[in-house]
Amino acid sequence: MIVLFVAAAVAYGLILRLPHRGLITPALVAAGVHPSLGVVCAATQFGLLRGRQIRSLRSKAARHRADELLAIDLVASGVEAGVSFATAVATAVGCVNDAVASDLSKHLKRANRGALTDPEADSTPVDSMFEIARSSATSGASLGTELRGLSDAERERDDVRQEERLARLPVKMLFPLSFLILPGFLLVAVVPAVVDGISKLTL
Repeated sequence: MIVLFVAAAVAYGLILRLPHRGLITPALVAAGVHPSLGVVCAATQFGLLRGRQIRSLRSKAARHRADELLAIDLVASGVEAGVSFATAVATAVGCVNDAVASDLSKHLKRANRGALTDPEADSTPVDSMFEIARSSATSGASLGTELRGLSDAERERDDVRQEERLARLPVKMLFPLSFLILPGFLLVAVVPAVVDGISKLTL
């Protein structure tokens, strides 16, 4: 049972590119003490490693999102100061991470060629910024004001999403409490005592 569990954990860890050595060693040591403890330890280690990976991905996405909004603010400031939209975008390219800078450069080249944004692609704040710039050039509306409005709307959307995630947090906490913490406690504390008591009764 323990061998199969560890083998499955290693295979899944390799698929997810997790540091499987950090998963196996404590589990094997714990399994040497008691098989149930080894299972609990392996499950805990795997959960911690997977959680670390998820947090890293979310942190990267959050930084990307923050740089997208920073780019909009920088372009809005440049336009309000009297700089052309293209010059403001080119300046913002040097102030954000590589992914956002590449996205800005790509959109700027498309705009210079007169190409429109792909309507089937997922809309990003950068897409919206260039759409606003295009429509502003046609309608004569204040580009700086429109970009500020876009930045405020995107931040307000982020706040709403954060509030929704916080509202769902108590429900999400029920899963680890019900299926990990309590069963782990039963395996480590209750099951050995029950097995020991039954073995003494049969003697």
